[in-house]
Amino acid sequence: MAMVQDAARSALPADWVPRSEPIRLFIVFRLRRPKAHYTTRGAVKSSAPAHPTVKPDLTKLLRAVEDALTGVVWRDDSQIIHQAVTKEYADADMTSVVVEFL
Repeated sequence: MAMVQDAARSALPADWVPRSEPIRLFIVFRLRRPKAHYTTRGAVKSSAPAHPTVKPDLTKLLRAVEDALTGVVWRDDSQIIHQAVTKEYADADMTSVVVEFL
């Protein structure tokens, strides 16, 4: 939670005040593939799943980001009126968050 808050604070102007407008929220959670998904030569095995269907589940990840950004970016997560959230495999763990105030 602290990492998300720190990243948000560093991306915002120093004089930022949490806003109260309706929000559209777009999040992509990128998770590193387990070592077992790779061949000894480093290629992804054909038997490896294309999508991460393992824990943590998407709603728990989303809720963690919503809670972390409440009071930092927006006043309350009830302001979120639309969200598009995905979980995918990538070379490194990373989360991308786009907030659109309406």
